[in-house]
Amino acid sequence: MGTTSDAKNTERQLTILQLLGPHKKLLWLGLLAISGESIADLLEPWPLKIVLDNVIGHKASHGWLYSLIRSTAGTEPHHILLFACAAVALIALMNAG
Repeated sequence: MGTTSDAKNTERQLTILQLLGPHKKLLWLGLLAISGESIADLLEPWPLKIVLDNVIGHKASHGWLYSLIRSTAGTEPHHILLFACAAVALIALMNAG
C-alpha cells in the first residue's frame, strides 16, 4: 500500500516551470515592460541636464549625447530646448508603455 501512495504522490507533483509554461509569453511581455520602465526612469533627468547645461548655462559640452544633439537639433538654444521637449515626450511614452 505504501508503494501505491508514493506512486500517486510523484505523479501529482508539478514544478514551477510546468505551472508557468502556458503563461510564458505574458511573463516575457511583463519583463520587457518592467525593463522599459526602468530604462525610462533612468533617462528622466537627462533632458533637464541638457537644458541646464546648453540653454541656461551655455556650457560647452562634449560626448556622444551632445554629438547626437548637435547633429539632430543644432547648436541654437531654442532648437536644443525643442530637442529636450521631444526627449521628455519620448521618455513619457516609454514609461507609459
